[in-house]
Amino acid sequence: GSPNPKDEEAQYWYNGKYQEDLQHMAGFPVAWSKPTTYTQHYNIDLDSQYPGKGITIDLLSEFIRFKLNGDESVFGNTVGLLGDFRTGK
Repeated sequence: GSPNPKDEEAQYWYNGKYQEDLQHMAGFPVAWSKPTTYTQHYNIDLDSQYPGKGITIDLLSEFIRFKLNGDESVFGNTVGLLGDFRTGK
């Protein structure tokens, strides 16, 4: 690991701004936790519009994992960084 303490913090851009406040994303609340020194966990709670559904983003050093908790009714029309929800392309 790096001796620089800033390397332990997530560095990101949101809405074109570096380290923008990340309490909400697209109107949904975002919860943040840091379970270990090099792990950060973000949970985007979609419950207000899609009960019991959400998006989890885990950062571990330089690795990132997205977990989509939802089905086609939630993500069926999405296309983006992870591709088309239905086809994966």
